Amino acid sequence: MFALVPEWATRSRLRFCGWVSRPKRKPFDAQVHIERIRSTTISPTRTVRRRQIQRVSLRALAGRNQPSKDAPSAETGGVLPLATSAVSDIWELDFYSRPVVGADGKRLWELVVCDRDGSFVHVEAFPNNMVNSRELARAVKTLIEESSVRPRIIRFFRAQMRNMIQIAMQNISGVETRPSRRTYALFLALAYRERNVYPRLPGYEGKSIGIGNRSGTRGAELSLAESIGNMLKTPVDLKVAARLPDELQGDRFAFVTILLRDVTQMNAAGFGELCPVSLSAESMNLDIQMRTSGNAGSTQSAALDLGAPSPETLVPGVVIYSRRALPLAAWFSGTELAYIIADEQQKEIYLECGLDAAYLFARIQPSLEAEARAFNEAKKAARGLHFLAIQEKPDDEDVCGFWLLRDVAYL
Repeated sequence: MFALVPEWATRSRLRFCGWVSRPKRKPFDAQVHIERIRSTTISPTRTVRRRQIQRVSLRALAGRNQPSKDAPSAETGGVLPLATSAVSDIWELDFYSRPVVGADGKRLWELVVCDRDGSFVHVEAFPNNMVNSRELARAVKTLIEESSVRPRIIRFFRAQMRNMIQIAMQNISGVETRPSRRTYALFLALAYRERNVYPRLPGYEGKSIGIGNRSGTRGAELSLAESIGNMLKTPVDLKVAARLPDELQGDRFAFVTILLRDVTQMNAAGFGELCPVSLSAESMNLDIQMRTSGNAGSTQSAALDLGAPSPETLVPGVVIYSRRALPLAAWFSGTELAYIIADEQQKEIYLECGLDAAYLFARIQPSLEAEARAFNEAKKAARGLHFLAIQEKPDDEDVCGFWLLRDVAYL
């Protein structure tokens, strides 16, 4: 039997279990166990129907942290099969001004839409007098009608455009709009245009896409992490971590690691999502989709890559153990979890969700400081990749939720 327990945990179970101070809960009632009910209400207006949960064995987490001799290495070009050429039903959207000023002295506005896997990128310019929710809805409806796959979810990361985008999407039935920072293909497409498209246009101002570039550095000269960081910043970029909602609280947690090549096994978990691992400007064919020459752009174009170092990379993660693991995973599926921060200075662990929400998940006790440091080091080595998993207990083989995450600050 393989369980979600790190190798060193067998020597000292108390070292890896992080106990979190929680208000006392009502005794566990077997009558309301998720396996015995038809549905689980997760909000006053949203109900998750009970579905057939495919069990996933987490054998990769016990005794398999050593690289396999037969596994492809970085030198042989091993790539995880997480990206697909088929259009996904999860799309990503940005509607914002660009660092280009026209002859009329007004900024260029663009709508950029792509799917989660970067299978297509749609770019449409808007005159300033057409920057409104009505015209945005019209453009998105037209794109959906022309697409072979109707989107189920459309994500956007731009906090400044939240109202306009949500109003526009209200008129499109069957599509859920989600504020989210899990828009990795969109980040790549925008960073590519920032480096290879806008600098060639008349009226280019040399700034980055967003309001965060206060250093004066030209947008085309920024690293990928700096470009994305500027896109995500808001006019008032100050926030205080909120208390973790009761419905997201588990019983305890652990720091663990898993080989990147084994992450694909987690795709069958009951709830969760794997972020793209092998996205790059080349895999998205951005030179073709943007109608630019690969040799004419910035010399930094080769750095537009979200790929991990190797399939043998150790990916760190946090596992939450809870007697109500399945409903807990259902609740987490609606948070648009972006990434996890283990702040060694503040000795706190935060969950970053949605556009700008942060929740205090746990405090790092002295017994967990070494594990938190190892978590951050492994996250850096994996170019920001890490995960959150949800289980009932440490010796359980089944996982109820699994999210592969990326902290873009480590790109």
